[in-house]
Amino acid sequence: PGQVELARFHLDIRRDIDACEQLCASALRVDTNYSPAMALAAELLSLRHDYAAATSKFRQLVINDPTDYKALAWLIDLLRRAGKLDDAPRLILISERQDPRAASHAGLNFCKGKLAQYQNDIVLAVNSYNLARKDAVFGVSALLALIEIYVNTDGDRFAAKAHDDEDDDDAHLDFDDH
Repeated sequence: PGQVELARFHLDIRRDIDACEQLCASALRVDTNYSPAMALAAELLSLRHDYAAATSKFRQLVINDPTDYKALAWLIDLLRRAGKLDDAPRLILISERQDPRAASHAGLNFCKGKLAQYQNDIVLAVNSYNLARKDAVFGVSALLALIEIYVNTDGDRFAAKAHDDEDDDDAHLDFDDH
C-alpha cells in the first residue's frame, strides 16, 4: 500500500508520471492483482493516451469488483472515447446487482449520471448527479458535472429538460438572452 500512496503522490503533487509508473510497476510485481495499483496503472495508461490498454485494465478491475465505482467511472469515460458506450449500461446493471445498497450509493449514482449525460438524457443525469453531490469521494465531480450541464453552450435545451416539472419560471435558465 505504501508504494501506491507514494506513486499517487508523485502523480498528483509532483506531476512525475515516470516515477509514479516505476512505483506502480514495483507494487504490481509484488501482487499482480492489487486493485489500487492496477487502477493507478490504468490511469497512467490513459494519461499516456494508451486508451485501449487503459480500457482493458479498467474493465478487468470492474469485472473483478463491480462495486469499484471509481474504475467504473473511468471505464465509462474510456468507452465513450472509443465509441463503445453501449457496453456501459450492462456494466452498471452488473454493479447494481452486486451492491445491496446500490440505489443509494453515491458512486453508482455518479456513474449513472455520467452515462446519462453522455447519452444526452439530461433529466436522469441531473437526478443521478444530485444523489452523488454530497459524497466525500464523488461529490465534487458530481457538482462539476451539474455545472457543466447547466452552463453548456447548448444549455438552453438542457435547462429546459432539467426543469420541465418545476412551476417557478425563475428556476429556468435562459441562455438565449446573451
